[in-house]
Amino acid sequence: MMGYRFTLPISALFGIMLLSGCAGRKSIERPEFASMAEGLRWEAMTALENIPEGTETDPLPEKYWPEAMDSLQPIEMYVHRNNLVVVQGRDGSSEWGVYVPNPLSSYYPVTGDDGFTFTEHKGRDRRGIFSFMRKRE
Repeated sequence: MMGYRFTLPISALFGIMLLSGCAGRKSIERPEFASMAEGLRWEAMTALENIPEGTETDPLPEKYWPEAMDSLQPIEMYVHRNNLVVVQGRDGSSEWGVYVPNPLSSYYPVTGDDGFTFTEHKGRDRRGIFSFMRKRE
C-alpha cells in the first residue's frame, strides 16, 4: 500500500512534464550577441549538439557546418575535445585556423596539447576565440 502512494504522484508529475514540454528538447532561436565571439561560440555549441551520435567528426561532414562559420572561409572543420576546429589552411603536416571553444566543454585550449599552439584573440569582439597552428601526423 505504501508503494501506491508514491507511484501516483510520480506518474502525475511525469504527465505534467510531458504536457508542458519539459521532457522534450526544444529548438532555440538564435539570440542577439554582444560580440562576434559570443555568436561563434553559440553557433559551435548548437552545431555540436545537433550532430547525430555516431557521426564521424574528424573531419566533420559539411552538412553539419554552422552557417556563421562561412565568414571564416573554412576548408575543413572537426571536433577536438568537444570544441569546434575551423581549418583555414594546410601545408603538409601543419594546419592553421580558428579554434572555437564550446561553452559546454570542460577543456580550455592549452598550447602543447595534441600538437596545438594557441593564441587567444584580444579585444572585446573576439575575446574567447583562438587562432591555432597544429602539427598533425
